[in-house]
Amino acid sequence: MDFREIMRILYKGFLYQLVVISALVAISFALLLSALFTSPAALAVAGFAVIALLIALLSIFFLYLFRGYRALHGLGFRWAWWLAWGPVALMALAAIFAAALAMYFLGHPGVAARARIDPTYIYQVMLKTPALLGIFAVFQAAYLLLVAARAITLNDLRRHSKVGLFGVALILLLIGYPLSLIPLMDYVGGLALLAEYIAEMLAYREAARAPPP
Repeated sequence: MDFREIMRILYKGFLYQLVVISALVAISFALLLSALFTSPAALAVAGFAVIALLIALLSIFFLYLFRGYRALHGLGFRWAWWLAWGPVALMALAAIFAAALAMYFLGHPGVAARARIDPTYIYQVMLKTPALLGIFAVFQAAYLLLVAARAITLNDLRRHSKVGLFGVALILLLIGYPLSLIPLMDYVGGLALLAEYIAEMLAYREAARAPPP
């Protein structure tokens, strides 16, 4: 698989993923607005739609992004390996954390009841539970490594392809990620990361259409 074909695969993965995520956000927003007025049957249909979209999102990752980043790693982009396997590691850690949290709640029904009323109470639970805090810390470290891998790969792609949008995406990533960690600035960070996603997607399209570097 040559460089332009890899860029084409990654562009399609980013595009299809954006469509599915937009549909998920739209359904979630509609459910939030109509939760008090929607019939149980309609809520069930919406729930099945959300599950179907999540399955589609997972399929898109493995069919396009996982495949594309592994191929990119084969061309010598070393950190693309973590862009392929990092999300898999994060999904596994998230599943382990969810299972551990569920087991904790089963043994502490009073804590579970309070967490249902105030979801932010989960953070206090984590601080008091070393096992949960440890899993969460490993998850955050893996996510930070994923961000670093994306930044390094974007810079490598910019130098290799001479496509300026990779540099724009890199700058937006370096601005958006730190801001997303700061209270009251996280919305600005989120917007910057959304702009980064779109810039990166368009960079893949441009690199796929450009002459071979």
